[in-house]
Amino acid sequence: MAALFTGQRDIIICDMADGVIVGSAIVKRIASHQQDPAMIGHVAEFVRSLKSAMATG
Repeated sequence: MAALFTGQRDIIICDMADGVIVGSAIVKRIASHQQDPAMIGHVAEFVRSLKSAMATG
């Protein structure tokens, strides 16, 4: 299974599938902000954007 990283691609996939796997994208966000005190906020915003994209898709 391919990793999905963009909300737009996730919307396309969700139209055809029961769901998408975004765990690796979340882990990459954590890794890219691991030294940032606001890391949780960055990751939460990313998850909110995925949720929003899938709800409106």
